[in-house]
Amino acid sequence: MEVAETRTHVIMPTDLLRKIDTRIGHRQRSKFIVDLAQREIARLELLEAAELVAGSRRTGDIPVEWATSESAARWVHDLRQEDLARQEALDALRETQTQAP
Repeated sequence: MEVAETRTHVIMPTDLLRKIDTRIGHRQRSKFIVDLAQREIARLELLEAAELVAGSRRTGDIPVEWATSESAARWVHDLRQEDLARQEALDALRETQTQAP
């Protein structure tokens, strides 16, 4: 699917434009600026979503695993390890089923 494009005029500081051209190249300006704008829009949308749900959990409802950044990181790590173990078990089961006559 082709995306519709519109030509626009953007005013920016000359030194910034030179830095972009030096690093990216004159012919890649538009792509560079579009990529940056898309990332910034995604970041802003994520912030908006976070603000909408901020406070949606009562303070007492927060799991102990989320109490600190360290405990949250440990909780995520443990979940990933559980997923890996489950995947390995499923792979082993599939392997035995394909080997059976």
